[in-house]
Amino acid sequence: MLKKKIILIAAAVVTGIMWCAMIAGLLLDVDNQTFIYLVTATAIVTEIGFWVAASVFGVAVFQARRKVLAAFMRPFRSAQ
Repeated sequence: MLKKKIILIAAAVVTGIMWCAMIAGLLLDVDNQTFIYLVTATAIVTEIGFWVAASVFGVAVFQARRKVLAAFMRPFRSAQ
């Protein structure tokens, strides 16, 4: 159980740091190429975080991920 907690905390910390870096890049108004790199890296790290959580918790998290993303995307789809 302790190993699972450490893995999840490490994944959450790395993902959080990446999101902070992307927000800092947005607030500091970095050039477009740098911001594209930050957004791409943040997306990849976030996806890896989801997969790490899915591997630790099992398939239920992967199935719940679809519901979470669908709920998040619902306002954007209705705006079209």
